[in-house]
Amino acid sequence: MRLIKRSAVYLMVGIFATTGADAAFVHPGLGLSQAELNKIKAEVNAGVQPRKAGWDKMMSYSSSYASLSYTPHPVADCQDGGGGDLCKDSLAAYTHSLIWVVTGNQANANKAIEIMNAWSSTLVSITSAPGGYVRQHVLVSGMTAQPFCEAAEIIRYTNAGWKATDITRFENMLKNAFLPNINTEPTENGNYEASAINSLLAIGVFCNDQTIYNLGVNFYRNGTQNGALHNYIYESGQCQETCRDQGHSMMGIGELVDAAEIAWHQGLDLYGDLPDPVTGMPRLAKGLEYTANVTNNICMASTCGDKCENTDISTQPMWEKGWNHYGNRMHRTDMKYTKYNAEVKGRPSGKSETNNFDWQTLTHSNMAIANTSVNAAIVTEPSAKISLEATKRGGIISIDFGAKLQKADIAILEINGKLFGKGSIANKSSVQLTMGRNLPNGMYIVRVADCQKTYCRTFVIGHQ
Repeated sequence: MRLIKRSAVYLMVGIFATTGADAAFVHPGLGLSQAELNKIKAEVNAGVQPRKAGWDKMMSYSSSYASLSYTPHPVADCQDGGGGDLCKDSLAAYTHSLIWVVTGNQANANKAIEIMNAWSSTLVSITSAPGGYVRQHVLVSGMTAQPFCEAAEIIRYTNAGWKATDITRFENMLKNAFLPNINTEPTENGNYEASAINSLLAIGVFCNDQTIYNLGVNFYRNGTQNGALHNYIYESGQCQETCRDQGHSMMGIGELVDAAEIAWHQGLDLYGDLPDPVTGMPRLAKGLEYTANVTNNICMASTCGDKCENTDISTQPMWEKGWNHYGNRMHRTDMKYTKYNAEVKGRPSGKSETNNFDWQTLTHSNMAIANTSVNAAIVTEPSAKISLEATKRGGIISIDFGAKLQKADIAILEINGKLFGKGSIANKSSVQLTMGRNLPNGMYIVRVADCQKTYCRTFVIGHQ
């Protein structure tokens, strides 16, 4: 990165063409950053709500997932149909990694390490059970790689005492047992591919492998199957599985939210993709709010008639993370029922066991910490040169993309996500934006939504 200084205003400008292994990823940088881990610890120990309630919910499983007597059950060929030992053990490892963060109790770190080492020294393959659904191994691989990676990421980067040889063996397990099942697009219901996308990003970051990470991002943005964002969530907000049931819809949305959260910590804004041309609401936010309405008996038009029911959302406790981003980070006020599901109906959220939406009131409630890691590891995007000049009444921001953009909407945001100014570009490679008010000292985000006929890609050019 290089720092550009113009009249006491600073912009960080990154290089957007990082490929291959050993990229400069931010760690810890999956579902939680170091700053967020610090906040969890401080607020739990201070009794701050609702985080303390989320902690108490997790610790209510002291006889199972949170128990120091927990025993992993690894196998060489896992034929886990969902909710079996692989799912349970990955959840237990994640649970103990969080307890380690909050309490500093080495025994909990050791338990997480014990579970991860047990599987990495045993697991060879994940396959579908004979007589069962032929593609179930794809879903199981996607559902369990991400929580295992979450635990591993926390333990690895918090000085918990995990040996380098054990870490390498764990990476090899991820690449040899999990990755072959998820590195091609599954042709199933969208939750399959969404879970694969999520775990591809997680494996890529944990293994410091940009190629794997890029594959997940490409599936998310450009995938041809049901789990890609533009296929899983329609322009109306209806999901590919809305007409099936809301449990699977919540599952698919939750996986895409988890993927977007990982990307956010690595400096890529998948949350903002496919903004509505009128309202500006991103497609993922639409999916959340549409499904939140349906699950609260608010009838929504769909391709199979009106959908509305009073859904038990505790089986898929995935609402806190998405609401934290759109409500707390981005200050959206048009997601009433998403907020209700996160803050009222779903708190304190617990475990899902068959997915990785666990303990989110503890980990993601009111977690509006400014992201300072943008541009640390970005998938291939256009590079840009930015300069800024201060004037008596405002400022002029000049952006040279180095290549012509068909159409792009540009937003200048303060570091807390508040809109400062905006503009657009069409069939040009550079643009000048004049701000109508003074630019105070500070850090700014320049977010560009590059829109084609049916697709927008949003990427951050500058960030603190």
